[in-house]
Amino acid sequence: VAAEGVLDGWRIGRPNGVEPGVAFLAPLDPLTWDRELLLRLWDFDYKWEVYVPGPKRRWGYYVLPMLYGDRFAGRIELRHDRPAATLRVLGIWWETGFEPTDDLNPGFAAAFADALRAHLAFAGLERVAMPRTAAHRPLAAATRERLAPAARTGGRAAATA
Repeated sequence: VAAEGVLDGWRIGRPNGVEPGVAFLAPLDPLTWDRELLLRLWDFDYKWEVYVPGPKRRWGYYVLPMLYGDRFAGRIELRHDRPAATLRVLGIWWETGFEPTDDLNPGFAAAFADALRAHLAFAGLERVAMPRTAAHRPLAAATRERLAPAARTGGRAAATA
């Protein structure tokens, strides 16, 4: 896909100037049904591992494909912790070459925060807990910045990292 003069790499297209969004796709979403097609069109190797024994899992129990604009940017594993009213991000795995906070993807953190906010609303949760790993600190900080204003104004979107 040609995007703003870049024919390869991870710069995401902005048709008509519209910023791309992030979507967490359900494992049974029609777009993910044909795993061979995902591999051929997007070079995205996806397997829903809910029925795979734990030690044999490559990613996690209930990992969701993460779509950013017109690309599969990675995978995310989320858990609803209802007693704590928290959406826990257990893991994030990026596709090779994708960096969520680099200059090629300046809108990713905002789009990612929007996707988390939508998931919070869907699940009736109040806050997000990001993984506490060095690899995810820049994204966690950027996400926290974008979710915090909603928390200060009475919204349902606080983030912890």
